[in-house]
Amino acid sequence: MAVGDGSRQLMYSHRRDVSKSAARHDDDRRSVREFSLSAIDFILLGAGPGVSDLDVAEDPPWNGKVFATVINEMNPNLDWCEVIDRLDDVQMLVTRRQSLITLVDALRTGLRDKPFPINKLYTKWRCREAQLSLISSMIENPDVFCIADYPHRAVPTNMLKNTPDESDRLLAPWCCVELTELLLAMAGEQNVQTAAIRLLHGALEKWPDVVLLALFQVPVCWD
Repeated sequence: MAVGDGSRQLMYSHRRDVSKSAARHDDDRRSVREFSLSAIDFILLGAGPGVSDLDVAEDPPWNGKVFATVINEMNPNLDWCEVIDRLDDVQMLVTRRQSLITLVDALRTGLRDKPFPINKLYTKWRCREAQLSLISSMIENPDVFCIADYPHRAVPTNMLKNTPDESDRLLAPWCCVELTELLLAMAGEQNVQTAAIRLLHGALEKWPDVVLLALFQVPVCWD
């Protein structure tokens, strides 16, 4: 059985498990919304190879596009920005490349023609560990999701004596002031401090001029 077919079958199986409850509330939009979100949690956090537990060496990956297509068929009016809010969870640690691919495929397919709400990546999450794991994975895999492809405050690299290679996709995220600002904030929080500082140090070693210039663009907080 193809991976995509398996994802679709499992989703429809989960739908049947709760169909009686959903049928009793056909006229209740909230129940449909809650059903769709529970189905999303079932995949992202539930049994089987969820996004945070996926090991491609042992488990076939979820097909994120198929998953989102099925969810949209169940509830065409689902607000996928709410789905992104569900990532703010201690269990939602994106630590593998395939996990990020699955997640990004699902979100992009679910959002359809709507722009990706990039600001949600930079606002303060309740679970900073989940937020940092997602950001770290995006930094390491810009071919899967590059934050520089979305609206951002650009580091003015044209001011540098040695202009960096703009085609370097690994550098691209560090040309976003929002990324440096976020990591600086995390560097002052005990539970994510070490990991945030490690990311900043790694970038400083590779692109010191760009990162230092980004630091100068971050607004100073005087509290």
